[in-house]
Amino acid sequence: MRLRHILGSAAALLALAPLAAQATGTASYGEYSIHYATRPTAELQPELAQNYGITRSRTLAMIIVSVRRDGEPVAARVHGAAFTDAGEQRDIRFRRVEVAGTVNQMGTFSVDHLESLHFQLEVIPETGQRGYPVRFRETFFMR
Repeated sequence: MRLRHILGSAAALLALAPLAAQATGTASYGEYSIHYATRPTAELQPELAQNYGITRSRTLAMIIVSVRRDGEPVAARVHGAAFTDAGEQRDIRFRRVEVAGTVNQMGTFSVDHLESLHFQLEVIPETGQRGYPVRFRETFFMR
């Protein structure tokens, strides 16, 4: 239930696999809160993946980002990449995904079992001119 609170309607995409299989987090910047979650795409139900155009794979993971301003959903643009410990860059091409009337940004990237990635994102709310950095690290357990 906490995931639904953190990500609002974006949880519909992510709530289908065990919580232990994903990273979730929040970055706060004044009136904005930026919420993110990652998950291996192989854990999504086939119908859901098809509905959202997500390829299910044991070597592919997804990230979804949502933004709130004073608790209300706000559309945003997201740019960024993930980096391996060796410095290899994995570009993430984000696209707009609407879930239950809320606009989110979703992207996929390649990943290996037990691989740790450092994420470096820039999130630009449509209601503002400034971009905000989001940095985190996640180790993936691919099945």
